[in-house]
Amino acid sequence: MYRGRYGAAQPHLEQVVELRRRGVAGGAPSDLRAALLLRAEALIAMGARGRASELIDEAMALAVAGEAEPVEFLHAGHLMARIGRVNGARETLRLLSARVVPGRGEDEWAARLLTAFVRLAERAAPEALAAIDAQTAPPDLEPLRLAATADAGAMSGQFDAAMAAAQRLAGEWHFATAAQDEWLRAALRLARYAEIRGDLPAARAAYRRYLDRWRDADTFLVDLLTAQRGLARTGGDTVTAAR
Repeated sequence: MYRGRYGAAQPHLEQVVELRRRGVAGGAPSDLRAALLLRAEALIAMGARGRASELIDEAMALAVAGEAEPVEFLHAGHLMARIGRVNGARETLRLLSARVVPGRGEDEWAARLLTAFVRLAERAAPEALAAIDAQTAPPDLEPLRLAATADAGAMSGQFDAAMAAAQRLAGEWHFATAAQDEWLRAALRLARYAEIRGDLPAARAAYRRYLDRWRDADTFLVDLLTAQRGLARTGGDTVTAAR
């Protein structure tokens, strides 16, 4: 998946999910929920939102039944917000908030981050920024704070702050973590922000870097198509992926 070959990864992800459903692979119940959300994330990248939504719902049902930690609700609600299921994300936030242990930083930050993602889906950038402010989240959640800060900053016209957050996220390493997808999308954010600001040379260069990084990726990936259109809009030559 790091190389953008989501299509080739799907059979393997499906097999992991099925093995965990049957208990063959062992592991904790949270491992099945994580596998479901990882497969949903890959399907979202491929544009298959309907099937992704079904997997998110399955993970949520298991999370509610299994008394999952608030951070698991965060990841499910974040994906819901990304695909436009705002009501589902709001309900997930309600369920998450009921499980927060006061004084437990990871729980409180999970609630703050999902609040921000819900507000972003509602196009309420100031409220999203207010939810996460300028503090640093726990290490595992900091990449998501940077992603939310970047998106909310851009939505509210605070492009310097948005660029700073996206640049920091792009310069880190979050492969094989729950923040992997947002980390990989950070480079595309930088290109989009430069284009919105009217800095077409910077936007072209950023789109080209993104497309070069994903040269071996599946050609049908949503973000890859977005980058190709962005490069064309900013006057660059279209770069075609190898697959």
